Amino acid sequence: EQLAQFGQLKELYAEWNDKINVISRKDIDQLYERHVLHSLSIAAVCHFDDGASIIDVGTGGGFPGIPLAIYFPNVEFLLVDSIGKKIKVVNEVAAAIGLKNVTAIHGRAEDVKNRQFDYAVSRAVAPLGKLWGWVGKMIKEGQKSEDLANGLICLKGGDLNKEFKESGLKPSVWDVYDIFPEDHFLEKNVMFARYDRMAKQFTRIGKEIAIAVKAGGPDPDTNPALRRVMQNAKSVNMPKDRIEGAIKNALGKDTSNYDEVLYEGYAPHGIAILVETATDNTTRTVAN
Repeated sequence: EQLAQFGQLKELYAEWNDKINVISRKDIDQLYERHVLHSLSIAAVCHFDDGASIIDVGTGGGFPGIPLAIYFPNVEFLLVDSIGKKIKVVNEVAAAIGLKNVTAIHGRAEDVKNRQFDYAVSRAVAPLGKLWGWVGKMIKEGQKSEDLANGLICLKGGDLNKEFKESGLKPSVWDVYDIFPEDHFLEKNVMFARYDRMAKQFTRIGKEIAIAVKAGGPDPDTNPALRRVMQNAKSVNMPKDRIEGAIKNALGKDTSNYDEVLYEGYAPHGIAILVETATDNTTRTVAN
């Protein structure tokens, strides 16, 4: 059924594109590569769990939302765009191929009220900082994928350093060309951003993993300290690839050597304080 749904897209979009220009006319013959496959690069990075909820911001004619909704039939999608005629095309295409997990609304993302989602997806709609400003408060904490914690996944092209700096975010980035080696995907990227607080937790746990691995080895079955830290990592929805990466990095020769240190001191009024911490520089830590 999914293959049949994908197979109907070209004819449907070609028909609607003659009435309403939702896709560049020079791209319509490359619909599957430049629009469908590009959209599915998100699925290659993050396999959404059944029951997840996704908002597609600035969906245009339905990308990446329509291809993702076909690929994930048990995930709910809300597709949003400020141009009514494009939403009309989305609704018509979804109805024609029998998509039951898509709702499309005419409006702006910031006008979506009292709704929360596990992920937001988007394709080159706005600068990263502005996009995060629209969707950040809509994203639930948690993880509805084995691959990534809940967050924003967007498709972007070109030099992104300026966007990263201006947004204040530190997104993970994958080259689409590494996923689908087609010339059209050179300099196109999949980006993932999440809550800063969650990212700080992951950084702290990564250091704890490094300490445990260096002290007792990389196998949690024989290293109870590592097993405990990994359980903590899973409890805050740290992605599996991040945990595995922290273990791998801890085995490298060039990684920092973190030590667990216990400091004793006294606060005003004679209150005794114990500070347990991890550091790669005890001299600096004492000074701080």
